[in-house]
Formats: sequence, C-alpha cells, structure tokens
Amino acid sequence: MDRREFTKTLAGVGAMLATGSAVQPTSAATRKSIENTPVILECAINGSVTKAKNPHAPGTPAEHTAEVIRCLDAGASIIHMHSNQPNQDINIAAQAYIDIYKPVWKKHPHAILYATANFDPEIYHRERRTWSGEIQCGHQRILAEKGICNMVLFDTGVVPIGVYDKEGVAGPDSAFWWYGFGPDDVRIIQQTCKDTGAGASISVFEPGWMKNVVAMAKAGTIPQGSKLNIYFAMDSFAGLAPPIPEALELYLKMIEGLDLNWTVGYIGTESVMDTPLARMSLERGGSFRVGLEDWANGNSNVEQIERAKEIINSVGRPIVTGAEAISILIYLTRRHGPGLKSSQFVIVNNLQNSSSDKENAVMTSDSDNGDTTGLDRRHFLRAGAAGIAATAAVAGMGMNTAQAQPKPPGEKLRTNSRTGIRTAVITDAQLNIGPYLAQEMAKLNYNLVIADVRKGLVKKLRDLGASKVVVVPGLEQEGPNNESKPGSLQKVVDVAMEEFGGFDSAFIRTALHAPAGDILTTTPEGMFAHYEQNFLAAMYGLQAVLPPLMEAGGGQVVVQTSATGEKPQPTMMAYSAMRAATGMMCRCAAMTAAPKNVCVNVVGTNFMNYPGFRHAAGAEEPEAYQRILDEIPMRRLGETSEAAHLTLALLDGHNMYTTGNFFPVAGGFNNAGMEPF
Repeated sequence: MDRREFTKTLAGVGAMLATGSAVQPTSAATRKSIENTPVILECAINGSVTKAKNPHAPGTPAEHTAEVIRCLDAGASIIHMHSNQPNQDINIAAQAYIDIYKPVWKKHPHAILYATANFDPEIYHRERRTWSGEIQCGHQRILAEKGICNMVLFDTGVVPIGVYDKEGVAGPDSAFWWYGFGPDDVRIIQQTCKDTGAGASISVFEPGWMKNVVAMAKAGTIPQGSKLNIYFAMDSFAGLAPPIPEALELYLKMIEGLDLNWTVGYIGTESVMDTPLARMSLERGGSFRVGLEDWANGNSNVEQIERAKEIINSVGRPIVTGAEAISILIYLTRRHGPGLKSSQFVIVNNLQNSSSDKENAVMTSDSDNGDTTGLDRRHFLRAGAAGIAATAAVAGMGMNTAQAQPKPPGEKLRTNSRTGIRTAVITDAQLNIGPYLAQEMAKLNYNLVIADVRKGLVKKLRDLGASKVVVVPGLEQEGPNNESKPGSLQKVVDVAMEEFGGFDSAFIRTALHAPAGDILTTTPEGMFAHYEQNFLAAMYGLQAVLPPLMEAGGGQVVVQTSATGEKPQPTMMAYSAMRAATGMMCRCAAMTAAPKNVCVNVVGTNFMNYPGFRHAAGAEEPEAYQRILDEIPMRRLGETSEAAHLTLALLDGHNMYTTGNFFPVAGGFNNAGMEPF
C-alpha cells in the first residue's frame, strides 16, 4: 500500500467514526504499509518533576546534562526539558538552558533539543495573567540563534491545567491555570522559526489546537522541520482527551492528507505504553513520546526508552536517530504548504563567538571584508538541498547510516551533515583545483569548510549559492604552516564536525614543487622535504577525513597529486617518487574504506595554467614555455577549472562505485613519450 492508499484507509476509518461505526482493527495491508516507516523517539526528561517527587529526576544543571546524554545514548533523537527556572529576563531564562544543553553538542552533534515556554505558574496564581509573548517565547529565539536549541516549543492555543476535585471542578485555584499561547505568542514563534531556521514541536492539547495546525498547513506557515505532539490525559486531569482509540482517530481524521510527523503523549499515573495509544500510534504511522514529564511517578527515562524500543521493534518499524531523523522531519514538512520554502531546519555549532570562547571562533583575514560567514548562525539552509538529502533518508537508507551497507545512490543523495545539506571539506582553496571546485560546489548549495583561501573567494562562494561557508585559518601551501604539520588537517575536519556534525566530501591537496634533481643529484634533505609535504601530509589528511566518513556510513575523498606519480619525471625524482607513493597509499586507503561506503580516488595534474606550475616549470620564459607545449599532446596548458569538473564528479555523491583509481589530467602526457626538460 502506498502513501496515497494509506491516506484513503485513514479516511475510511474517519468515515466510520463519523457514522458511529465501531473502530476496526488495523488491517494486515495497513500494517505492511507502515512497517518500514521510521520512528523518531522523543524523551521529555523532567517537566516540573523534582527529585522529591521522583528520585530518577535530574536536579543540578550537571545532572540535567548527564541525563540528556544518557537518553540520547539510549536511542532518543529528540529531547525536551524544563529548566524550571522561569525568569522575566529572557537572557537569564535562556542561560539556564545554555548551561545544560551546550555540553551535549560535543557528544551528540545530531541531537534535536528544545526548551519549554518561559512560563511561571506563580505569576498566574498571583496575578491571574501570564507574561507577554516577548517574555514567554523570547528565550526561544536566543537559544536558536546561539545554536543551543534547534527546535522550539510551539503551542497553538490555550488549555486548562489542573485536576478535578470531589465536586468535579478543576482546581483549587492555587493548583489551576490556563496555559498556552495566544495569537501574539504564535506569531513570535513563527517568526523565530523563519528567522533562525529552527524546527518546531507543535503541541496539540485539544481538537481546537489541531484546527489551528490545519489552518497553518493550508496557509503554508508550519515551520520546516516540525512535528506534532498530540497529548492525552487521565480522567482526573482537567482538559485533554482520554487515552482511547476513538480520540486519536478524531485527530488523525483532522490532519488527513497532511504528511506531518506526529507522536502521542499521555499525562497520567501510568505510562503511555500502558494505554492503547502506544501501539495504535505505531500502527497508524506515528509514534509516542516517553519521559518523566508525562509519567511523573514512573521508571527512569532510560528505562522508559528501552521499553519503548521493545514495543517499536515488535511492530517492525525502524528507529532512526541523528541526521536521518532531522532529514525526515525536513522532508515531511516540505511536502505541503508553499510558505514552507521560506523557513528551514538548521542545527548550528554550539560554540559561541563570545569573549570566553574566542579561541573557538572560526575567522579569517577576509572577514573584515565580509567575505566569510564564520560562525554566522543566521545563514539559512537551502531548502532544495535539504530536501534532496531528506528524501534519501525517507527512501530507505536503513535504521542507522553508521550501520548502512554500501548501496548505490538513489535519485536523491544522502548526507552526513546534521543540517540535511551536503557538506564538503576543501583543504586548499588558494591554488590549482581548489578554488574552482569550491565554486562548482557552491552552485550546488553545499556547505563548505575551506582552508588556505584565495582572497575574495568566500564572498564569491556565497554569491554563487553556498549554503554556508566556514574558513579555517592557519594553513598554507609550501609555507611554515603547511599540511605536513601533525594536526593541521585534523583541525579542518574538527571544524566541519563542530559546525555541521558531519561532511560528505573531502578534497585534499598537499604540495611542494621545489626541484630536487635526478637520482644522482637529489640530497637526503631534498628527498625528506618532498616526503613531508607530498606524502606525509597526504597521510595526515586521509587519517583525518576517513574516520568520520566511515563512521557515518558513506562519503567521497579525492587527493590531488601529480601526473608524474604515474609517469616518471626523472629531473624531479623526489617529487615524482613521493607522488607515486601517495597514489599507492590512496589505493590502499580505498580498500580499507570501501566496505564502509567511502570512495577514495586520486587526481594527478600536470601542465596546469596557474602561476605555481608556470614558475616551477620555468614556463615564464617564452622559449621554455613553447618547449613544454611541444611535449604535450594537447599542445596547450590545462585549465584548473577543467580538472575541477572531473574532481567534482568524484565528490558530488552521484558516483559511489568508483574507488581506488588514479585519474591523470595532463593533456595526454601519461600516454605519450616525453624527454626530460
């Protein structure tokens, strides 16, 4: 049964409800249709529950952080938390979440984290009012802009909170309040999502709230990366529907035809897993959330997650985490509502460019000219590229990309980036192939992490359409800070992982072109210099880029060497020998990485039309230049843009079956005889 048929099935169930017919058991066909639908598991770790109420609840900020990490380790993708420190100063309110969530990102760069509303029940009890929307929701913008939370709480209405007394009245006044968002709050959250790219956890406490969701869907104003939380409650709780199948069927009928990710939650003295809603939600294509917020007197959060996984597995649905979960949320909310094109779901680096974190800031000399985004948190994801990666996840990349078996790329490409946009690392954007390769990738809306950057290039990349450009300073070709220094290329990879949570493509160029003579004249010092920059540096590069790509389950690497690594250049023996050694090293690396769906190839250039080659070859003199042309079958120098196009074909994700190869780009040099010059 395809998605359209499944929607018709739900419509039929809704029609039965409307006519008073009994709810029928899920058919085998329906169960089969959702069997491979991924589940994104959420855990609400505390709510207002304290240690006094439940010893499993976290207390200190450090305990909150540890609990979040434990839940993510256990298999949750989305974490919701209450700091229980509301404050009329939204900066103070936000700081409580920053202290807890910021350490989480280093362990779980693909987490989906969000905070609750800045709501103080005591204010309501004392003054019969809530804070303004700017205060109740303002901290969400701060958290999104700082990259601490990549999802915001989005309540679309107001609901009574309390329990019934013996007379059937909700109260008493000291334990009752109206909670939710008014129109101003809703608009503030919509604008926050639009401006920052954050996704939204949209609460549904009553059928009227679901009508609001449908209205926003029709208007195209549901933030991209959103999901619904449909809440139910025990009979003694004022407000919210009881946990019965008919109630859930009503909600599903209301969103019929809207491809939204949804979960159910249950507030009560038992778990949602003890109600019919848990299994029913799974059989209808949704899921359920767990955690101490909803089951205040229950087992620990991790125990609830483990039990939830058992139920999910019994239904036969895969649990997805990390970047795959993010991609699915993006994909589903892009399928309806034209307004969605203006808002994107983004996760940004948790490192803040503040006075206390200056050592972590990514800057470049071009930043004075506005050429680099650095840690710019307002640079949005490109919706089209996000959709490409997201559709790949929905199309079936397996439960976990880190465990996925190598498979051919589909029509839509995968990505390791938590942003849902393909991301590339280019270690040399100053000379030869690198600058042009970066430009071609910018046209494809890539995120780019680049080093040794040609002046003015970053602005050009942004103008061409790069989703985000991050410049890593401190590297240079053939200088004191070259790539042969241990850790230099690892720094580039570290920035890519911190900023985007992963990358898909890596271009490595290391080079020393200093002549060292033939076998009779080469000195040990000259040989060692070529060993350091033309072999050892490439090894450092491979050792930096391969582990995260292999762990993520896929990627592509191109190492640029020289055509003389395949065909001897006797007057540059040391250079030619080390380039050949690097080629063999890359072939060995390709065999190591292939089972993890990672391709490694070598592009070897020669006779390229850029200043570095012309100077090294002595081609600045007309006669010498002509002698070189006479020896090239193509009778001209090659353009670095030509080599960049070939390299792009090995890095753009479309060709995942070519690995361990050497591709000469030298105008036919490798297939023709040539005397030393």
